[in-house]
Amino acid sequence: MSPTTADGGIGDQQQRLQDADRRIPFRPYVAELWARRDYIVFAAKSQLRAQQMHTVLGNLWHLLNPALQIAVFYLIFGVILNVTRGVDNFIGFITVGLFVFQLSTKTITDGSKSIAGNRPMLRSIWFPRAMLTITAAATQLLSFFPNLLIMAVVLFASGESVSLRWLLIPPIIAIQTVLNLGLAFVSARLANHLIDIQQILPFVFRLLLYASGVLFLVDSYVEKSGFRFLLEMNPFYGYVSLWRWAMLGFEIEPHLVAMTLGTSVIALIAGFWWFRRGELGYTDGR
Repeated sequence: MSPTTADGGIGDQQQRLQDADRRIPFRPYVAELWARRDYIVFAAKSQLRAQQMHTVLGNLWHLLNPALQIAVFYLIFGVILNVTRGVDNFIGFITVGLFVFQLSTKTITDGSKSIAGNRPMLRSIWFPRAMLTITAAATQLLSFFPNLLIMAVVLFASGESVSLRWLLIPPIIAIQTVLNLGLAFVSARLANHLIDIQQILPFVFRLLLYASGVLFLVDSYVEKSGFRFLLEMNPFYGYVSLWRWAMLGFEIEPHLVAMTLGTSVIALIAGFWWFRRGELGYTDGR
């Protein structure tokens, strides 16, 4: 009996495994991703709809969750701890900082699950593995738009008015997505080798929450130039500052903007390159 027909086709199975592990050059790989862009958007929308499918309020939680988070953080840090030094509109300040920070952290966390959580599919068929990580990032980007609505409501309710700087929100989202996707590629490959990365990330992000000026105005609490330099090297701090400049009129240094944009581009290039380097091992966790 031929090996291609015995037991359901051992030869065919081997061929499928070889196809699942094949690598193609960079330009055709990117072309494959672009050709599948409609599917990526469809998959991201489907995942977003499915997230709250089994709850009573359904997708209304996409609005309720951020609103409740703002209420809790404002109560703790604005009322109980009163860390509002230097900030007139603290609820607007904390709303912008928290939503922007969570956009990045949720994208990176979901990216860490994109490969390790889909290994059976990876063993069955070939497709650009980056599709999974890009879909995870796209899902979180879509889930951010309800947060933008909550952010606008909070800002208007707290006395802010529309500014021409708000026109820069779309490009700010775009360049932040560049950073998020680059770091999601890194976390995806790390979690493929060490699944415990998914348990470590929440602790890392908890530390970065305080190191990114999300809950307090850095200018009012950090004076030493060495600490300021470390903060400015943190791209999350850069994006929190950039969003607060656009939406609340806070000052931002031009060099911080340049560093943040440069770091984002480097993160995407390096992250995608490193992700691709390990692609042949994603079917078995190597």
